[in-house]
Order: sequence, then structure tokens, then C-alpha cells
Amino acid sequence: MDIEKFTRQRKAPGYSQVALSQGICTQSTLSKFENNGKVPSLAILGQLCRRLGLTIDDLNDDDVQAVRHVRASLDKIEEAMMAEHFPQAIKQLAGMKPAAMTAPRPRCAITTCRE
Repeated sequence: MDIEKFTRQRKAPGYSQVALSQGICTQSTLSKFENNGKVPSLAILGQLCRRLGLTIDDLNDDDVQAVRHVRASLDKIEEAMMAEHFPQAIKQLAGMKPAAMTAPRPRCAITTCRE
């Protein structure tokens, strides 16, 4: 996770930790994230990112393209299933390799689809 990117995005418009965290979490929670790498809950991190115009995926630079590719592939599989093109959906799903993915959400989504 690119915490430095998050911090740069906070500092660019002049947000203090107190201002950014207001109504979302404590300044201490934000400080622990920026200075010690202690990631807050996804709900909190998502709200902080939205306030900065980021997504959580934006902080996962190495995985952003992989996440987008997986989501697009899963969308195509879902469309095939909705159109009752089950052999096509099964073939597309079989071609996905969740063990090779580093991003947890797409790997989880693919594993869930296979079950």
C-alpha cells in the first residue's frame, strides 16, 4: 500500500491530519496509518480516501491494473451467465488464476464464483 501517496494527496491541498480525519476517525488513527503503516478499517480508509479524491485501489499501485482487469473479466463472466451462456462463462472462469493474484478482493471474488 502506497501510504506516501496518501500523505502527499493529503498535504497537497493543505489538509491537516485533524481536518482530514474530522467526522471519520481520530487524528491518532490517521497518524498511526501515515507514520507507522497501521492500516485502519476498510470503512475508515475508504472514507478518508474519498475525502481526498482517491480510492483504496489507488493506494495499491502494483495491483490497480490487475484489479481493473479482474473486475472487467468478472463482468464479462457475469454477462455470459445472465445470457445463459454457461459453457462460455465456465471457460472464462477456468482461465482465471486466483493463486497468482496479489490483490485480496479479486482473488476472493474469483474463488466465490467458482464455488
